Amino acid sequence: MTYVKASLDSPYGIISSHWHVKGKQMLYDITIPPNTSAELTLPVPAVNVLQSGKPLADLSGVTTRLSLGAGNYQFSFPCAEIRY
Repeated sequence: MTYVKASLDSPYGIISSHWHVKGKQMLYDITIPPNTSAELTLPVPAVNVLQSGKPLADLSGVTTRLSLGAGNYQFSFPCAEIRY
């Protein structure tokens, strides 16, 4: 697969998640509506993840776990780093 796109019409608004492969990068876009939060787990170490083009804070572990508030988010990381 080279992309996945999904959305859910929640009581607070539309929650959407979309990832696609561009070159050797995985690009992941998330929208969380107002008054809502989400937990995100990416299958790569945080040291390899960029949020809106900027490195994440120094987090440890083989996966990246983030608590996200309402908003639009863009993450990217190398496809080769994905751990299944």
